[in-house]
Amino acid sequence: MNAEDKVLCKNEWLSLMQTTGEHPYTYATMSRTENSQLVACLVYKTADNKVTHLLGRYENTPCHGDGLALTSITGGVDKGSWHLPAVLTELIEEAGVPEEIAYGDVEQAMKDGADGLERLEYLGHAKLSKQEDTTVHLYAFDATGMDLNPSTSDGTIGEKDAYCKWLEPHYVLGCKCPLVAAIAIRSGIIFKI
Repeated sequence: MNAEDKVLCKNEWLSLMQTTGEHPYTYATMSRTENSQLVACLVYKTADNKVTHLLGRYENTPCHGDGLALTSITGGVDKGSWHLPAVLTELIEEAGVPEEIAYGDVEQAMKDGADGLERLEYLGHAKLSKQEDTTVHLYAFDATGMDLNPSTSDGTIGEKDAYCKWLEPHYVLGCKCPLVAAIAIRSGIIFKI
């Protein structure tokens, strides 16, 4: 989003913007994140080097249909913040990952000077579509051998009655959320089923 772009419509979630100049272009930007950045994470379990289950996240997603829809675990990145704290927050809130495991993984990696994290893998970023400027930082989280807490809600309408449950991979990979497919491909999960 450029400062000189014109706001056509704005609410707390989304803004429609238009570029200036001879050939104006209309695009969407996420108002809720202040900087159009999100995190998305796919949580999985393995056995014998095969992915056996993916954590399905069901939320109110009207653009996908009435009622709760199978989606990815997502959250906004606060302006001026790094995306890692945002994904840890979403893993704790939406996936039910115990706080000591989520933060313990990061603390251990920082102590060891490790390039990667034991359970959490950063997969780079992507754009949601050509008509939106949102950047999504993609992650995969290995919850093998872990008991998850019940997920909580941030109080927004999308998370009213939301929940997570373990599903066989084909159910999750068949959902309408393109972020799930992007994470499954980039992480190699799709090849380990």
